[in-house]
Amino acid sequence: MDGKHYSHHPKLPAGFGSVRYLGPGRRKPYAVFPTTKGAKARVRAICYVMNWATGVAVLAAWHAGQYDPGLPDRIEAGASFGGLNPEVDALRDAFCQQMLSYFRAFIPNGCFPCTLQEGFEQFYAWKYSASAPKQLSDSAAYHDRWAFQRFSELAGRQMDSITVDELQQVVNQIGLKRSAVDRSVTLIKGIYRHAISRELCSRNPAQYVRTPATPDSVSHQEFTDEELRTLWAHRKDPMVRMVLIMCYSGFRWSAYVNMETNLEEGYFKGGVKTEAGRNRIVPIHSAILPLVEEMLREGKGYHCGFGQYKFIREMKKKMAEIGIDDDERHHTPHSCRHTFSRLCESYGVREADRKRMMGHSFGNDITNGIYGHRTLEELRQEIEKIRV
Repeated sequence: MDGKHYSHHPKLPAGFGSVRYLGPGRRKPYAVFPTTKGAKARVRAICYVMNWATGVAVLAAWHAGQYDPGLPDRIEAGASFGGLNPEVDALRDAFCQQMLSYFRAFIPNGCFPCTLQEGFEQFYAWKYSASAPKQLSDSAAYHDRWAFQRFSELAGRQMDSITVDELQQVVNQIGLKRSAVDRSVTLIKGIYRHAISRELCSRNPAQYVRTPATPDSVSHQEFTDEELRTLWAHRKDPMVRMVLIMCYSGFRWSAYVNMETNLEEGYFKGGVKTEAGRNRIVPIHSAILPLVEEMLREGKGYHCGFGQYKFIREMKKKMAEIGIDDDERHHTPHSCRHTFSRLCESYGVREADRKRMMGHSFGNDITNGIYGHRTLEELRQEIEKIRV
């Protein structure tokens, strides 16, 4: 090939196609071919064009489903005769802008074109694989998929074609509580960091996305002592029983899905989310032992036969019905975990044992994290400090 016509052009990414120089003496010396990867027969050229740039614009339009046989002539007419006719100038400018847009999407630094959906799937597979640096729970995986639905309008776009303003607009319009917005921002930043490190994209607009000033309409307010007395007064109600069990055991709501309950020895075994939290043992406080027995005897499980979101709705209704929740106060299942932590502090449960029962990590505290083991009876002595 004639190096004068070919060697100075950047290499197109794999899977994009090719623009081949056919030699001098031709009116249209460049042939535009789609990708030949996996082809079993000779691939025909899409068209023949006058220059390499037109060929790349044709390939970009081909990938976007916007190619038609007259496209090369329209591009070259605009490039050759611009300045003589305002309509031709406008046509040329439109195609130049389109070409630049596709260039950014398909061939920045020779990167392979990757959509946001593909970027998410690769990030998700890496984050939740068996060889991942940190093993995460099914709940975390579910919430990441849920958060990505917020970006569904951008999912089919090339990652390099998405702007920071488009990402920020999605985040600004989520309209949910602060924790949901934070999760979405964290997710999109993680997707782009993973993609750029693996050359799936060349730009990282997500690094500039900011969490808007979103009021957290759902605060996990702990139950006060007065509210706990109200709960005990209504303990015959299945929903209230479950709320009390959570307040005096400290597990997350989802942990009770597969909770092991040993009534003979008096302990729960379960936990989700973190390595420190999974499969931990927590003694059943003597005050809630009859409630646990009743819940198991009824046969509907700890969740009263409800899924997570229905449980949240029914709990909200019940808390309002018995006079605990109103316009100023609002409790969620996670409020019970906050309440357990407060009760442990109020009644002098040792800090290290409170962390063990709640499944908190000891971080750099090697003494407690590695050597600070406790027997079931030692933990029972601590949890029984909580008076009902």
